[in-house]
Amino acid sequence: MPNKTKEPKSGNLKESLDQIVLYLEKNHRKPENFLKKAATSSEIADAQSRFGYKLPNALQELFSWRNGTIHRRSNLGELYFFPWMYFLSVSEGVKTAETMRAASKQTELDWEDGWFPFMATGGGDYYVIVCEKRKKKDGAVIMYYRDMVEIPAVYSGIESMFLTVLACYSEGAYVIDKKKTFVVNTDLEKKISQNLNPKVSWWRQK
Repeated sequence: MPNKTKEPKSGNLKESLDQIVLYLEKNHRKPENFLKKAATSSEIADAQSRFGYKLPNALQELFSWRNGTIHRRSNLGELYFFPWMYFLSVSEGVKTAETMRAASKQTELDWEDGWFPFMATGGGDYYVIVCEKRKKKDGAVIMYYRDMVEIPAVYSGIESMFLTVLACYSEGAYVIDKKKTFVVNTDLEKKISQNLNPKVSWWRQK
């Protein structure tokens, strides 16, 4: 049986993240070994200026909690915060966005200038948040997988994304076995994700 966690109320991003860390610590992972310290306000401001779009409040709060992943392990799977994604730092997000923007101008790559990648698989796939020129609280989270024909929005925002991830851990949709491998109950993941992101059509279509 999975360890139950206290599910936070919607709108408390930091509590969701902290509860996920507690789950990982109790289930064969040590986040303190692979999560970087918080970004400074100047680091976030510099990245936003370089990116050219306003980073939503929720994204800034995420980077103010932890700023990416320490890449010192040979097994990339041990760095994943949930299946199968690890955090990018705010500077890595800007650099990746610039690389993808340049590639989209030279090829048929489907990438928008306002997309900011903040999580990655390590294989060229990302979760990105949609940013605008004006400041906003949060933004839709898009799943960018290179081999997918469709590039769907999968979460209403970063807050609902990590509320969903926490629920998937606490209700057993995501389990980490003794080999430190993720086991995913896709039907339960779909049900939880649909319930917590009712305006996102992706989970209804899966």
